[in-house]
Amino acid sequence: MIPPGNLKIAFTTRGWNDVKSDPACVKAVEDSARLLESLGHTVVEAAPKVDFDAMLKACVPAWCGWVAGAVEGARLLLGRTPSREKLEATSWACYQHGINHVSGLDVLNSLAVLNQINRSVGAFMQDYDVLLTPTLPAPPVELGVYNANDASLDAKGWIDKLFLGFALYTGLFNVTGQPAISLPLHQTDTGLPIGIHMAARFGDEATLFRLARQLEQASPWIDRKPPISV
Repeated sequence: MIPPGNLKIAFTTRGWNDVKSDPACVKAVEDSARLLESLGHTVVEAAPKVDFDAMLKACVPAWCGWVAGAVEGARLLLGRTPSREKLEATSWACYQHGINHVSGLDVLNSLAVLNQINRSVGAFMQDYDVLLTPTLPAPPVELGVYNANDASLDAKGWIDKLFLGFALYTGLFNVTGQPAISLPLHQTDTGLPIGIHMAARFGDEATLFRLARQLEQASPWIDRKPPISV
C-alpha cells in the first residue's frame, strides 16, 4: 500500500457542543497526536465551528422523516401494518413523529441547515487532510444505556441522547458524508478499548486506509484483548 505521505492533521478533544471529553479519551487523542507527529505528520489543535444546537434541532425532522419513509416503504413492500409490537420503542416513536408531526417543509428546512454545516466543515477541511477526535466522549458504557427499546423516550429524547453521548463526534460525519474511521489505539486502565476517530475530506477514503495502516504498524493492537475474552 502507498504510504500516506506527510499529512496536515487537526485534532480536538472537545465535542461540537464545546464539552471536553472524559480524561481517558482526551489522553488517547493527545497520545495519538504525538504518535502522528513522530511519524512525520504536522499536527495542530484545531476544529471546525459547528452550530451543534442547530444540527441537533435539524436532525429531528430529518431523521424522523427518513424513519417514516423507511417504515412506510417496508409496509408497502411486505404488506404489513407497522405497530409498536413490530418495532423497537424508539423506532416507533420516530416513525410516529415523522408521520404525525413532520411536514415536507420541515424536512427541507432541516436539510438546508445540515447543508450549511456540511459546507462549513468542508471549508475547514480545505486546510487539513485529516481531523482527529475521540470516537466516543467517554469510555464504553454498560449494555443497555443506549436501549433502543426504551419506551420512556420520545423521538427528540432518543436523538438527543444519541448525539449528546454515543454519537457526539461521529454524528457530524453522518451529516457531512465525509469518510471516517475509528481505530482501537488505546485502552482504559481496566482494559476497555478507547477509539480514536479520524475523518478525511469528502471522497478521500484512501488517505484514511493508508494512515490507519501506518498507525497499526507503529502501535499494533491485534494482541490487546480484554480479560473477559481470554
